[in-house]
Amino acid sequence: MKKLQRSFITGVLVLVPLFITLNIFRWFIAAVDEMAKIYLPSFILKLDFPGLGLLIALVLILLIGVLAQNFAGEWLLNLLDTFLRRIKFVGGIYGAIRKFLETIFTTYRDWE
Repeated sequence: MKKLQRSFITGVLVLVPLFITLNIFRWFIAAVDEMAKIYLPSFILKLDFPGLGLLIALVLILLIGVLAQNFAGEWLLNLLDTFLRRIKFVGGIYGAIRKFLETIFTTYRDWE
């Protein structure tokens, strides 16, 4: 019975983060897709293009990454980081997510 219980808990620990991650990505892509429909002129989007959100999200992430690697981008990100951390409720959430992602990607860099 203990082995079955341990297996169940292990399954939950594997699946819950996976499902949460997939849902966050799905939400992000859908949000970018909706913003593309709102902000891009209608003559650009004559057809409904469901993959546009993913394409814009990938380009946006890559562009922000490239910009953040120079001096001005790093300065702007530090300014934004300081500003967000000073806001009461937002600062706690932002700080926790940032620390979590730094931990994950630091571990990822150590594997390489």
